[in-house]
Amino acid sequence: MSNNNKHLFIALSIYLAGVVLLFEKFQFNINPDAISYFSISRKYFLSNYSEAINGYWGPLYSLLILPSFHFGIEPVVFARLTNIIFTFLLFVLIYYLSEILKLEKRIQILCRYFFIAPALYFTFWYVTPDYLLLFLFLMFILLAIDENYLLKFRVTLFASFIAALMYYTKSYGLAFFLVFQTIIFFIYYIRKSQFRKKIIFNYVISIVFFFVLISPWVYLISNKYGYFTVSTSGKINLLIVNPELNFHHPPIENGLISPSDKYDVSIWDDPDVKLYPDWSPFKSFSDFKHFSFNFLKNLAKFLLMLFLFSPIGIISIYFLRKEVFKDFKVLLIILALVIYGLGYCFIYVESRYIWASLVLFAIVSFIPLKTFAETYRQKKILHYLLAILISVSSIPFIFLAYRNYTYDNRAYQYSKELQKKFELKGNIASTSNWGFSHSLAYFLDSKYFGEEKLTIPDSAFISKLKNFNIDYMFHYGELNKEIEGLKFLTKIDSLSVFTILK
Repeated sequence: MSNNNKHLFIALSIYLAGVVLLFEKFQFNINPDAISYFSISRKYFLSNYSEAINGYWGPLYSLLILPSFHFGIEPVVFARLTNIIFTFLLFVLIYYLSEILKLEKRIQILCRYFFIAPALYFTFWYVTPDYLLLFLFLMFILLAIDENYLLKFRVTLFASFIAALMYYTKSYGLAFFLVFQTIIFFIYYIRKSQFRKKIIFNYVISIVFFFVLISPWVYLISNKYGYFTVSTSGKINLLIVNPELNFHHPPIENGLISPSDKYDVSIWDDPDVKLYPDWSPFKSFSDFKHFSFNFLKNLAKFLLMLFLFSPIGIISIYFLRKEVFKDFKVLLIILALVIYGLGYCFIYVESRYIWASLVLFAIVSFIPLKTFAETYRQKKILHYLLAILISVSSIPFIFLAYRNYTYDNRAYQYSKELQKKFELKGNIASTSNWGFSHSLAYFLDSKYFGEEKLTIPDSAFISKLKNFNIDYMFHYGELNKEIEGLKFLTKIDSLSVFTILK
C-alpha cells in the first residue's frame, strides 16, 4: 500500500470510528425539510405519483431514500447511512481534485485529515440533499476544470447530465449551471480564439441538452400548478425576503393549515406560493434598498463562513492571487465557489446551502502551503504543529453550526412511548414548538396542522380544532388539565397531550 493510500485508509478509519461513536446519538435526529423528502418518497413507494410531483422539493433525493421503504428501514436512519457512502465518495473526489491541482503529497495527506471533522458534520448535522448536491457539484467541477472542457463534445454533454442531476436534487442547480457555463464559454471564447466555432457549438448543445433532460420534470410541475415554472422554491425564497415576512414562512407561522393532500405530513410537504404575500425588490426604492442590504449582509456572512470553515485560507488568500493567474484550473475553481455562494447571497445564506463553496475553498487554501513547506523545509516540528492545527481548524465552525441548528432524538423517543401506551395516531395541532411537534407527528405517522401560539387554549381555538377535525393537541409548559372541550391524556417532560372532545 502506497503512503498516500495508507493515509486515506487511516483518515476513513478515523471517520468510521467517529460514525460508530455518534450514530446512536444522532440516528433519529430529524428536521422539517427531511420530513418533506421522506413524505414524498413514501408517495413514490405507494405509487401515488401525481401527489409526489412537487415544485418546491426536487425529486432525486426522495427517490434515493425510496429503498428504505422497501427494506423496512426508518428513512432518517437510511438517510444517514447514505451520507456515509457520500463521505467515501467525497474523499475520492477530493483525492482527484488534489491530483489535478498537483498538490504536494504531504499536503494531500493533510487535506484528507482536515476533512474528517467536516465529513462527520455533513453526515450527522442535518438530513438534507445538500450532501448529494455537494457530490454532484464536485463531479461537475472535475469535468469543468479540464483545460479543453468546451472542446470535448462528450465531456461537455456528460457535464450537462451531471448539472441536470443537480437540478433534480435542488432547483438551484439550474441557475448555477446556466451562469457558470456561460462564464466559462466567454473565457474559452477569448482564450482559444482558434476554436471559436467548436466552442460555440458545444456550448449551445450543452445548454440544449440540459433543458431536454430537465424538461419532463418542468412539464410535470407546470402541469400540476397550472402555470409554467421550473420550481416554486425560487419564487417562495424570494418572497420571504419581504420585510413583512423577514424570512418567516406563512405556512409555518399563520396558524392551523391543512396538509396539501391526504398523504402529506404537513403543509410544509408542498408549500403553497399563494400563502405568501406578493413582493418584489423592484416594487419601490425602499424594497430595493432592503434587498440590497440583505445581499450585502449575506455576502459578509458567506465570506465569514469561508474563513471560519478553513482558517488557513486567511493566510492562503494572499498567495492564491498569484496562483489564479498561473493556473487556469485554480481560476475556474475560485469562480465556481464564488458563483455558487453568491447565488444564495441574494436570498439567505445558511452553512448547508454553501457546503460546495466551503469544500472548494478549503481545497484551494491548501495550494500555497507548498511554498510554506519549501521555505521551512528543515523545521519538521513546525510542519507537525501546522498539520495538527489545520486538521482541527474547522471544528469551531462545526461547533457554531451545531449550536445554532440542532435537533435531538426526543421526538422519536416520545413517539414510541405514545404509540406503546395509547396507540396515538391522527390529526395533530399544537400551541407552540412547531418544529418539534412536526417531528413528533411524523414519527407518530400522523398529520400535523401547525400551531397557534397560545399560553392557554381558549374556546375559539378549541372550536377551530374541531373544525379542522383535530384529534390531539400538544401543549408545552404548565397547563390546567381540566379544560372544557379537551381531555388530558398524558404528560412527558414539558409536553402535555390532550384529546379533542367532539
